[in-house]
Amino acid sequence: MKPLSIMVLDDNDDVRDEIVEFLSLSGFSAQGIRCVSDALAVIGKTPPDILILDLRMPDMDGMQVLGKLRSMGSTVDVIMASGYVDQEMEAAAKALGASAVLHKPLAVETLIAAIEATASYKRG
Repeated sequence: MKPLSIMVLDDNDDVRDEIVEFLSLSGFSAQGIRCVSDALAVIGKTPPDILILDLRMPDMDGMQVLGKLRSMGSTVDVIMASGYVDQEMEAAAKALGASAVLHKPLAVETLIAAIEATASYKRG
């Protein structure tokens, strides 16, 4: 079975690189992207199994990205991550189809659990 492909969209280079390295070492096929427009282009052509999406970014926030993905017809599974999540934001993200909303800094165990839950739901 091929490894899950995971895209990490985060404007913070250190955070993004750390998550991608951890996921790669954990057996996932991971790629990091800094720019929303680049991520949307890649997802439009070859969508990953899971997108880990930062909520706060300079060019478009995570909620806008998630809305844009859905309007494009994308069914990519999304895990949102941010240091600034409240219950209202979490509910809105889930209403748009986010499978999980995680608080930064990301705990390794929490991230893996969210990925596994999303992947097992995807497999049916």
